[in-house]
Amino acid sequence: MMPIRCIAPLAVGLVLAPSVFAQDAQPPQPSGWQGRWYFSASAAVVDGVEYSYDDVLIPDLLTSSNTVTTDVGAGIETAVGYAFSNGFRTEAALTLQKFDGTKTSTVFRLIDQNPPFEIFDTFTGDRIESTALNLNAYYDFPTSGSIRPYVGIGAGIVSVEVNDGVLNAKDPGISLQAMAGLSFKATEDLSLYVEGRWQELRDLRTHGFDLATSFPITVDFDFSTFSVRSGLRATF
Repeated sequence: MMPIRCIAPLAVGLVLAPSVFAQDAQPPQPSGWQGRWYFSASAAVVDGVEYSYDDVLIPDLLTSSNTVTTDVGAGIETAVGYAFSNGFRTEAALTLQKFDGTKTSTVFRLIDQNPPFEIFDTFTGDRIESTALNLNAYYDFPTSGSIRPYVGIGAGIVSVEVNDGVLNAKDPGISLQAMAGLSFKATEDLSLYVEGRWQELRDLRTHGFDLATSFPITVDFDFSTFSVRSGLRATF
């Protein structure tokens, strides 16, 4: 998994790349799309989360394997960015996601027996929430009309709060994402957009307590989500 220290050069690259590309000669773009600051806000429907982790409750005696699922989630995002004259743009975005209906299927194993004795149980949790601060880079494909397709990538830091019925903890990690969508120009200063987004939350190392046994645990896990979002972008 990518260590936290690797995110700084990646984030810097995301910010500087469009300004480098902006030096190249490009065909003129339709007025209102480029050379301006913008603010955007969006809401999203997010596919449910699924991830797994193992933990050692009592060394050499008791372990557990946990598989977590959630209901479909929701997300909101706000961003401030700048659109260059060649179709590239960069932004800083704050993204919040929340998933209810968490359920954890757990297998407890007494490993001092041969074969290990297993107990199966299911626990219901409260929610999973994530708050990410990302630096995103986009390219808006040039068109002569009011609709423009675009693609983008992003990276940043994320804080994930987990209460899945077994684990109750809060943890920082890395956010990586890729986006593709369409912008619809409504007025000279206002655009609407829809997009699909894949996001991976990595290097989540959580210190907490097993709610089923009250034992302290440390677990490592990653998970990814896919969302469909719509929003508006206002230039100024």
